Amino acid sequence: MTPVLLAAEHGYRDITELLESKGADLSVVDDSGENILHKLSVSGQVDLVNHVLTQKSVEPNINRKSTRGRTPVMTAARCGNKKVFDVLVKNGADLTLVDAEGNSILHLACEGAVDIVKYLLSNNIVNINARGHLNRTPVLIAAVRGNRGTFELLMKQGADMLLVDDDGNNILHLAVRGEHVDLVKHILENRIVDITAQNNHGLNAMEIAKENSPKSVYTFLLSQGFGLK
Repeated sequence: MTPVLLAAEHGYRDITELLESKGADLSVVDDSGENILHKLSVSGQVDLVNHVLTQKSVEPNINRKSTRGRTPVMTAARCGNKKVFDVLVKNGADLTLVDAEGNSILHLACEGAVDIVKYLLSNNIVNINARGHLNRTPVLIAAVRGNRGTFELLMKQGADMLLVDDDGNNILHLAVRGEHVDLVKHILENRIVDITAQNNHGLNAMEIAKENSPKSVYTFLLSQGFGLK
């Protein structure tokens, strides 16, 4: 990390500009293979992104992959920075790439903002049921992250709600594991999956909730009469 990369990542616009004026190299990358566009995609400094992209002397690689296989636009999607995402797309960012774990940009966007997910779905950028890390689909990511808006959007757009990951976890198992009470309630109220379904370790949602710490989901399930004979 050089000072200018650190300033960019933290969104210190004045410091970034000062360092550049003093000769800071905007084309360097850190040990993780990230360039200044990756860092700005974290902080969301869209003005600086525009500035860097117009510097012909810099020519940052807009599709440069980090050691994790992630490009700046993937980082912007994961962080939910829609304005930066839009600028990178406008300037030729490739939305079809996958990272080193097989995650598409849709998988990563499910950790961020729903408006980026909407864009990707409306433009048919990625298969809605694409498999990524641990064989998880975008809706499984939304479940474990507890992103209800994204979860409901994917369901409305036809995501297969019955798929499971490599460990046999379904959307309910993952929502329970993430301690997302509101999403667990939504899944049960809509009877999307059976609460007695077991993963590859023989655990159902109630048993997973009991193992968790804290046990807010477990308390909720007990209040609804689940697990009681």
